[in-house]
Amino acid sequence: MDDGPRASLRVLSQSTGVSFGTCQKIVKKDLHLFPYRLTCVQELFEVDYPRRVTFCRWFLQNFYDNDLLDKTFFTDEAWFYLNGYVNSQNWR
Repeated sequence: MDDGPRASLRVLSQSTGVSFGTCQKIVKKDLHLFPYRLTCVQELFEVDYPRRVTFCRWFLQNFYDNDLLDKTFFTDEAWFYLNGYVNSQNWR
């Protein structure tokens, strides 16, 4: 891994003669190396803090009163756009 840190585990297993599964275990358990994952974060500004506190208070007040979770819609749909917009839900 020192010679080619960007090499895949398949290339590593072929060059060392060790099985792919063994290479995977060694890299994770012994070397404590994990796959790189993209992380999309949102920048928060000072004006966002009061809005977030207001929303949290509203959510806590309405959580039990209005059966908020029964009215919430969850989906596993993924949307793809041709204009270059990236849906971060597809990264998971």
